[in-house]
Amino acid sequence: MRIAFRRKIAAQVAIFDDESTRELMLCGGFGAGKTAILVYKGIKLSYQNRGFAGGLLVPSIPEFKRDFLPMMLNVFQREIPGATYHQSGKFGMHFMFPWSKEPLYVFSAERQVKGPNLGWLLVNEMSLIKWERIKEFLARRRLPHVPCPQVIFAGTPEDEYDWLDAFITKRTASGRLKVHYATSFDNPFNDESYGADLLENFDEDEAQVYVYGRPGRIGNNYFFRKYTPANNDFEIEYDPELLIHASLDFNVGRMCCGFAHIFGNGNAKQVGYFDQLKIKGTDADTDGMARAIKARYGTENVLITCDASGKNRKTTGRSDVQVLESHGFKVRYTASNPPIRRSQIVTNSLFAKRQILVHPTKCPDIKKDFLKVKQKADYDIDKSNIELTHFGDGVRYLVHHEFPNFLDRGKNRAEILPLGV
Repeated sequence: MRIAFRRKIAAQVAIFDDESTRELMLCGGFGAGKTAILVYKGIKLSYQNRGFAGGLLVPSIPEFKRDFLPMMLNVFQREIPGATYHQSGKFGMHFMFPWSKEPLYVFSAERQVKGPNLGWLLVNEMSLIKWERIKEFLARRRLPHVPCPQVIFAGTPEDEYDWLDAFITKRTASGRLKVHYATSFDNPFNDESYGADLLENFDEDEAQVYVYGRPGRIGNNYFFRKYTPANNDFEIEYDPELLIHASLDFNVGRMCCGFAHIFGNGNAKQVGYFDQLKIKGTDADTDGMARAIKARYGTENVLITCDASGKNRKTTGRSDVQVLESHGFKVRYTASNPPIRRSQIVTNSLFAKRQILVHPTKCPDIKKDFLKVKQKADYDIDKSNIELTHFGDGVRYLVHHEFPNFLDRGKNRAEILPLGV
C-alpha cells in the first residue's frame, strides 16, 4: 500500500518512520501538523496491524468532528477507495479500512472509556484529556501478537489536567516514550506570516506552548514562576562526603522531605536537590519520617531544616523537633516561618540566577511543586490542591536559613529580577 504522505516536517517524518518505539508523542504549536501525523500514522498502523482493532481517543465529539474527522475523510476520498466512516452500528463510532475487518474505534473523553480490547492506539490533543481517561484508554491495549502495538500521542502541550509533564519525564526516562517537537513555523502549508502573527497575539509563556510546542505554564498566578526546566533542571548526584540538607514540611497524613547539597558560600551559594521522600498513610507522621530518613541516609551527615511549627508541643507530649532529635538528627528552625511574599521574591530570584537546581527524575514531586503551585491575589500560597505545596514549603524554609541577608543592601546583595506579578 502507498499513501502520499505530503508533509515535510521533521518531527512528523520521525514519528511516521519509527516502528520500534512503543510510545511516540508530537508536541506542537498551533498549525504544526499534529492532526496530520495522527491521521497518516493511524492509517499506517491499521495496515501494519491488519486483523487487530485500533482506538482513537479524543477530548470531545465536537472537537473530533471539527479537527480529526475532516482530515481523515479527505484522505479517504483522495487516496483510499473503500475506506468508510460510521457514526453508529455494531462498532459504535468507527472507521473501516479495505484491508481489515477490524475497525478503528473512536472514544470520547467525555465519558468513561469502556469496550473492546485493542492492539494500537491514537490520542488526539492529549493534554486536554483528564488522566483518568488516558489511563482507562491505555488499559484497553491488551491484544497479544500485534505486529506494531504503538501508542501515538499528538497535541499542544497545555497540560490542562496536570499530568503531562510527569508522564513525559517518567516515560522518557524509562525509554518507553520518545517525544518530538514541532513549531508553528515548521509547517510549509501554513500562510508564511502565520507564526509571526501568533507571536504578536501571545505573551512569552503562551508562545512557549502555542507557538513552539514546548510544555510550559500559562498565566501569572504561579508561585515559583521563575522556575523553568531549561534553567533549573540538573542531574545533581548524591555525594556521601557532603552534608545532606533535609528540608521537611510537617503535614497530617502527608510527610514530605527533600534532600539537597549546598555548594559555595554567602549569597552565591547553589542549592541542588538530588532526592526526595514522601510517605502517606498510617506511618505518615514525624516518627515515621524520621525512621525513613535514617534508613536511607543515617543521621550523622544529615541536617534537617523544618517548619517553625515543629517546635510546638503536641498532644503526645513531644514536639516534632523533639521526635526528630530523639532519633539522633540535628534540627534547625526559626521562631516563625518566613513571610510569604519575601520568601517568594528570594526563591524566585534564586531560580532566575540558577542557584536552585533540581534533579528532574529523582525529585518529581519537588519539580511538580515548582511547576504547579499557584498563588492567590494577595500573594499567599494557594493550598487548595492537597497534593501540592508540601515540598515547595520545605524548600522555602531551607532558603530562609541559607539566604537570610539576600535582600539586604550592600555589595554582596544578589540582583533581584522582576517577578512580573
